[in-house]
Amino acid sequence: MSAMTSSRAEENGVASVWSHAHYTARARGGAAVCFSEATYVNQEGKGFPSQLASHDDYIVPGLKELAEAVEAAGAPLAVQIFHAGRTALSAVTGMPIAGPSPIKHPKNDELPRELSTQEVKDTVRAFGESARRVREAGVKMLEIHGATWYLIQQFFSSSSNKRTDEYGGSLERRMRFPVEVARAVRENAGEDMVISYRTGLLEPWEEGFTIEDTLALAAALDEAGMDIIHCSRNARNGVAVEPEFYNPAFDRLRKKVKLALIANGRSFEPSRVQEYLDMGADLVAVGRAMLTDPDYAGKALAGRDEEILTCIQCRPCIYMRDSRCPDDAYPGGEPDGIKPSLEAASKMKTGGYAPTEK
Repeated sequence: MSAMTSSRAEENGVASVWSHAHYTARARGGAAVCFSEATYVNQEGKGFPSQLASHDDYIVPGLKELAEAVEAAGAPLAVQIFHAGRTALSAVTGMPIAGPSPIKHPKNDELPRELSTQEVKDTVRAFGESARRVREAGVKMLEIHGATWYLIQQFFSSSSNKRTDEYGGSLERRMRFPVEVARAVRENAGEDMVISYRTGLLEPWEEGFTIEDTLALAAALDEAGMDIIHCSRNARNGVAVEPEFYNPAFDRLRKKVKLALIANGRSFEPSRVQEYLDMGADLVAVGRAMLTDPDYAGKALAGRDEEILTCIQCRPCIYMRDSRCPDDAYPGGEPDGIKPSLEAASKMKTGGYAPTEK
């Protein structure tokens, strides 16, 4: 189960009843690993309202309860940690937004302030502290979110990083922040933690990073102690890297690194999962398809493809607080016995829900 922002946690970042229902349903449904939505490492990095958090020690008991519930339901919980950077909103964080350089996000009118060199180092420590909390919660796996145009990718890309200090300019210096985060996370998570690093393979636009850049980063991440590279198709919020770019880049990475690789993107049918496995993926992350049908994995593994409730790509699940799927799957927000209603299943199967303009 791929990480998907829900905006259904408690406002203080603690897992809600809905959070427990959501993740345990996918664990019962056959997912091998349930990745949590991104959890913010400090208040400045909070990207969404009612988002899960890992920024403070008070989070640990609730995170431990969630991890134990998900594992009891059949799969380990992998906690994703991130900082939104310039994609955050001051209305959500309660403070001015910040990024590598004072360059606006294309879909955000707020101009971020540039993080000072010391603040960059403080943010590295914040990632490390989040990893410590994840470990103290008894979680066995975590993921660093270095993709989707959040803070780590913003530092890695010359299109958003115009710094002149040790964290900007050449590829080596643009890699510094991602690699320092990886090292801090490994140090604080301990040697037994399985760590995935999620990255885009390339940015197919002017000044975007290339697959050659990613190959260099992958080698550094291997040295920093990462176990998995999660190859995201979402290069920029809402902008996917099409297969004509993604597949050749994935192939080059597969031939270059020995780390386990996760592939993802539009796996609405199990045949797409098989295509990724044939490309050399060790794991395949499924997002919207598993949001639509909590039992997607179990049905796919049993060869019951015709029973899978099919995502119709209406896309209000970009922020799941607006999604029809969770509301239909979890009537009343109760955590036990979660199954889509027959009416909901019929509508999702036949396309009875019309796309919504957002």
